[in-house]
Amino acid sequence: DVLESSERKGSLDSAIRKEKAAPIREFLGCNPSIRRICFATGKGSALMFCKHFKDWLSEGSFHAGSDAQSRGVFGKFTCQQTAGHRIE
Repeated sequence: DVLESSERKGSLDSAIRKEKAAPIREFLGCNPSIRRICFATGKGSALMFCKHFKDWLSEGSFHAGSDAQSRGVFGKFTCQQTAGHRIE
């Protein structure tokens, strides 16, 4: 889950308030063999990830998948090959 907690009235993602990001970066730090993050619930979770982890995305550790949806959400984050841990 991208969010550890939030408040939401109804089922729309646009109704999410007071969201707190899950400690994903810390989790990956403890599990360095993880090389891919998938957003199976749709574009909303990927956009929420971008909102809460934009600084991390901008560091160059990530690159978008090759499909149009991934490029649409993550394309603005330039991800160069780095010497460190790289995540798709």
